Amino acid sequence: MRLLRRFNDLSLRVKFVTIISLLIVGSSVLVSSYLISKHIEAAERGLIRKGSALIKVLATNCEYGVAIENEAVLDELIDATAQADDIIYIAVQNLDGDILASESMREGLDPKALPAADIGETLKFRRMSQAGVDGYFYELSYPVVTSRGIVSRETLGTVGKSRGKVVTEVIGSVRLGISVSATIAEAAQSIRAAVIIVLLVMGVTILLMFSFVRIVVKPLERLAGATEKIAAGDLSLEIGLDQQDEIGQLAAAFDSMVESLKDSRK
Repeated sequence: MRLLRRFNDLSLRVKFVTIISLLIVGSSVLVSSYLISKHIEAAERGLIRKGSALIKVLATNCEYGVAIENEAVLDELIDATAQADDIIYIAVQNLDGDILASESMREGLDPKALPAADIGETLKFRRMSQAGVDGYFYELSYPVVTSRGIVSRETLGTVGKSRGKVVTEVIGSVRLGISVSATIAEAAQSIRAAVIIVLLVMGVTILLMFSFVRIVVKPLERLAGATEKIAAGDLSLEIGLDQQDEIGQLAAAFDSMVESLKDSRK
């Protein structure tokens, strides 16, 4: 209540400037926060799509290496994929969760020490944090599948395309860690640029608002000063505002009132 009373005691110009400035600052902060959060979300979604494309190709190529559990074959495939930006580790595991081959691009980060990933039939990802990695990262996992044909007695020895039933089964999975630190850093640069632009726009808007408030309030101040002089008995004043808006109409009515008072005094 005290704050409200103090605000009511302020001049009209200060009230205008305070209210409009608060509205500008509040709306700018809300809009900027929303756009920043959406920008970071979009950047993370793009990073996950990139990792999804890489892990699917790698899982397809790892079928033979996982089937025979050949570490040399898997290491060669991992080395080729690990050259992509933002990849912090790659691991290939069998159905039992044993790591068949892995590579880490962060010192002190061992994929074997990370919690095992559930092997499913589709792409999965989870948000994680670990010592040796700034902030958080996403781990994507994708199943390694193989196909084998089942030949029945009825189709045994037949000639044609349909010689048996083809069965697809999961034999392992590929795990890929992808860091968001570079993406967040790029987003931070965009955010800083956006904040600077918003501050400039706010500054220009507030300056224009000061000019507008001055144009609106100055005639009212003249009317208030003239009213005080008329109350003191000085009827020689004339506002004479050449405006067609409501303030001009008020000034014209004030001048008419002064003329009426003059006539009454005569």
